[in-house]
Amino acid sequence: MLASALGRAPAAAGTIDIAAVAARVVDVVSRHRATWTVYHVRRDDEARSHSLAMMTTRRHD
Repeated sequence: MLASALGRAPAAAGTIDIAAVAARVVDVVSRHRATWTVYHVRRDDEARSHSLAMMTTRRHD
């Protein structure tokens, strides 16, 4: 079924270095998690800054 879907025979399975695969997965997940955390910290900071600016503006009106 796979061969017909790809239009070719699947590649021969070789040995898999589980430790290398696991290290790669951890590396990728760590980078994505760090990016996600930075994104949320920045968005929270922007939201707080905006709220503070709105409160300050309303006091002077």
